[in-house]
Amino acid sequence: MFRQSRQLPSASLLPSDRDSKTMDRMGKKEYTSSTLAFGAINYQTHMVKYALDLVCQASTLLPTTPDCPAKPDISSKLSLATQVARHCICCSYDAAEAVARSAATASTLRRYSWLRLQPLP
Repeated sequence: MFRQSRQLPSASLLPSDRDSKTMDRMGKKEYTSSTLAFGAINYQTHMVKYALDLVCQASTLLPTTPDCPAKPDISSKLSLATQVARHCICCSYDAAEAVARSAATASTLRRYSWLRLQPLP
């Protein structure tokens, strides 16, 4: 029995023009790196959120502790840790927004590399 190959020809996977091929490859690499960076930012956000939850739980336990001379110092350290954790979450959101814009730019670059070869009326 004759078996037919179901693979597309390699010419259809890349644009035919040299500049378009370069733009297509660059767009692929940029998209891959931005999705990898987005995964790292997502992990960082979850870790900071976990740290913030721990600090908030420690803050709720503070009033139940007996009076000690270090209690105001612990309270100020916990409030500072809460502020730092919230700032880290905001930074993660900003970084995720930048990476999402980079991924959108990469997909636009790949589309442009194909569309620039098409005759438009």
